[in-house]
Amino acid sequence: MCFRSSVSIILSLLSFLAVMSLFVQSASQASVVTSGRTRIDFNDAKLVGISDHDSGYSFLNGTSPEQCLWTVELRKPNGDEKTAVVIDEPKAALTSIRGGGKRLVLTWSGIAVGNEKNALDVIVTIQSQKDSMTDWRIRVDNRSKELGVWLVKFPRIVGLSVGKTGQAAVPFGMGQVYDDPVHDTSFAFDDTYPGCLYSMQFASLSDNGSCLYLATHDPEAYIKKMRFAHTSDASHIIYEITQLPPNMGVPGHNYVQPYPCIVGAIPGDWVNAAKFYRKWVLANSEWMKGKQPLAKRTDMPDWMKRLPYWIGFHEMTDENMAAIEKNIKSVGVPAAVHMYHWHQIPFDTHYPDFWPPRDQIFNYVKRLHALNAKVMPYTNMHLMDEQSVLWNKDEAWKYVVQPADGKEIVEVWSSGTGVKLRPMCPATQYWQNMFDDLTVKLVRDLDCDAIYCDQVACISAMPCFNPNHSHPVGGGCYWVSGYRKLLENVRKSAASVKKDVFLTTESAAEPYDFDMYLRCNEGAPFLTPIWQMVYSGYRLSFGFYFYEDREWIAKLATQYLWGVQIGWSITTGDEKSPEISRFKRECARARYAASDYLALGEMLRSPKLTGDFARYKTTWRNFGTELPIDWPAVQGSLWKAPDGSIGLALVNLHSQPQTVTFDISRADAGIGNGAVKLTSLYPVGICPDAIISGKSLKHTITLPAQSAAMLVMRSAK
Repeated sequence: MCFRSSVSIILSLLSFLAVMSLFVQSASQASVVTSGRTRIDFNDAKLVGISDHDSGYSFLNGTSPEQCLWTVELRKPNGDEKTAVVIDEPKAALTSIRGGGKRLVLTWSGIAVGNEKNALDVIVTIQSQKDSMTDWRIRVDNRSKELGVWLVKFPRIVGLSVGKTGQAAVPFGMGQVYDDPVHDTSFAFDDTYPGCLYSMQFASLSDNGSCLYLATHDPEAYIKKMRFAHTSDASHIIYEITQLPPNMGVPGHNYVQPYPCIVGAIPGDWVNAAKFYRKWVLANSEWMKGKQPLAKRTDMPDWMKRLPYWIGFHEMTDENMAAIEKNIKSVGVPAAVHMYHWHQIPFDTHYPDFWPPRDQIFNYVKRLHALNAKVMPYTNMHLMDEQSVLWNKDEAWKYVVQPADGKEIVEVWSSGTGVKLRPMCPATQYWQNMFDDLTVKLVRDLDCDAIYCDQVACISAMPCFNPNHSHPVGGGCYWVSGYRKLLENVRKSAASVKKDVFLTTESAAEPYDFDMYLRCNEGAPFLTPIWQMVYSGYRLSFGFYFYEDREWIAKLATQYLWGVQIGWSITTGDEKSPEISRFKRECARARYAASDYLALGEMLRSPKLTGDFARYKTTWRNFGTELPIDWPAVQGSLWKAPDGSIGLALVNLHSQPQTVTFDISRADAGIGNGAVKLTSLYPVGICPDAIISGKSLKHTITLPAQSAAMLVMRSAK
């Protein structure tokens, strides 16, 4: 009797606990994750707060009707959108909340996929990291027998906001900073990494001394997308990362996020975010880990590191060759010449059948070498023409990038008279070995000093679904690792003939290991040198497009201030304006004299410049668009050389002298409280030597008309 009563009591208690458990799960549950100055607040699975605990600044406060922490899309292997099943976090039942404090785990179990019950589990983990960062990860366990995971949007943070004095920074080309992004209707970002339009893996929102750092710390460069947009009522900002899993659309495959998505509050603004990313990427990424700064690298000769000036050579005529010789002599600094149209095939056709050269090219190379100029011929390492002699011979269609639906991907360029050019998969051994023989011929027979590899760092990575290419179909990091192997082969082939052949590419995307990056597509007045804040002192950039006389002064000045090697115009001879020729010469000579700073140094926060400046007004052509600019005539940038000295680069765009007072924070310059000696590096004697004391580094000088200068500051001890 007593035993049966005990059993009855125990059973009743268990039933009560089960009911209470259900009640707790259905009730609202607040959870907090903290990491240093970062605080993340959840209410169940609803993200309701992201704030800087130290300053009290809130980047997200309260939930949005559009809030959706994650989205999982599943499809059949052929990627047919009609088969897609999209599961959004709000439509799934949260089954478990565990932890808080330093680690929070949210679980959604037994989710139906179409008609398949209990086919999917989603687990989200948010964990504290050092340096006030939080690590966000997602896992998708897929038991569907019909559909595979196609994409995962995570994290999706809806409802971000900064005030009217706030800024957003995104990795668009060199970088772009938007003022008041909540109310600026043009603020948006949506592109695929890696590629020149999504060149680095971080962004930021900042206001009033607080900065929200948003990044993926992915050392292997998996294909992914980043998006910023406004909410439907235009009152807040949406941030999301779209992850493309390996084996996209393959039924039964799980997805475990292979890298951390980082969210954290730091003091400062986009410059601080860039420096935070610099610290991570230099130490941890596959493309930078173990690399010495340029000043310490022994695998690059000094002339390569300090090269100041470029000329684009397009039409291979004796007249143009003579004009280039005159140009090099006039500028009077070491130069490099980028040779287009050196091959017998028409441009943008018959790739990769570049060899043999036009007959006169051998003589042109010798004449350029006689002037100590470096020669770099054009190649394209992305595309193959169906008219190529190798297309049928090698059955090269087997190695093209194949989309999920099996249809052709074709690039058509107007310069190639509309021929069908096919993007090739760099993960195939066929394409990785394609340029070995050409490289030997270019270096041995043509005696070139560099090779330009068009499009590699410009185009966005392309998911390939050919199962015979030795990579997982769809997502993954094979695109970059494939090109890494291709470039290793090219370097070995070049080194088998002679040392110090350097490789360059179009635009820049960080995981591609080139010696220099052609910034022709990224010379725009609305851009900001975020790339230089991250990679200065480790990577070199060169060249802008130059179209009209009216834009030359502004573009040359921007190159100089940003540490971009001067020139690379699409013209071949001297410019029409003597003022342009003179200013180009000044920028090139200043760049060469100041290479310890502008080539080997680290870019720092811009200095504060004051004065009764004239305005410099013109238009800046960016491809087919004319962009008006109205700038103060005096502009500047700040650099730290490897020896710790500080270089202040200054330009005067105006046709009259301008007087400027610079005011530099000692903290920004990394200089202590002692006296500082100011000297003029270029031009010598532009200002008398001076000793600067005080809380900041402040001094006044007068810049000559349309001039470039470099002042140096170091400890007066």
